[in-house]
Amino acid sequence: MPHEFTALMSSERQELDGMTRSRGAYGGTVPQPPEIISSKLDLTSWPAYSATVGEPSPQSQRVFEFRAHWQRASAFQDIIVPSFSTVDRRTIDAYAAFFKVSLAYTAHEQLAKVLGRDHAKMAVPDQALADAIRGEFGSCAEFSEALDLEADGNTRILLKRFWENTPGADPISSPADVRVIGYGIRNALAHRSLTPSRVRVSQSQRRIGLIRQLSDALLARDDADFTVWVTAAQTS
Repeated sequence: MPHEFTALMSSERQELDGMTRSRGAYGGTVPQPPEIISSKLDLTSWPAYSATVGEPSPQSQRVFEFRAHWQRASAFQDIIVPSFSTVDRRTIDAYAAFFKVSLAYTAHEQLAKVLGRDHAKMAVPDQALADAIRGEFGSCAEFSEALDLEADGNTRILLKRFWENTPGADPISSPADVRVIGYGIRNALAHRSLTPSRVRVSQSQRRIGLIRQLSDALLARDDADFTVWVTAAQTS
């Protein structure tokens, strides 16, 4: 990814309203970027948690770190490039979608530390999204190979079950669990084995939209799991 890329958070995004974007593969003036998907910028149960937190502790530090990661992922919307850039808009949108998933999965890992669990065993079930991802990417060998390339043995097994739509014996082996795709994208992006052109994401606005939906699913599940944890702590 070119060095001139910069991240754009939702609060900064408003400054782009009405502005003409760079020219690219669409031809002519590039349309405005997609509407903001994640507009919720704080955890549902944050007021309840913050009202009861006591003296600073290792656990409260983990909670604050999770919140920071979750807010950052939720706020992230776009990547902007200078007007002289030759990178087309769809490639930028695809990188932004991948990067948002990466941020969302990092928040997922941080929540696992709060809960004292293994992030790889915290399922994010979404049957409709899982079916849509299989339908759109199932025939794209480049995408599945990029995710598999940076995966460990157990993750490869889960990825195989996901693509084949075959359940295992536990929830994290469910073909409805989209967590493993988010994990695969985060790792493949970090190791540079995942690029929009290589996995043909930049060729399809629908594919970009599905990757965006994946980040939203991760964030929504973590928000819900955090609420369960806060509620349980208050009633114990």
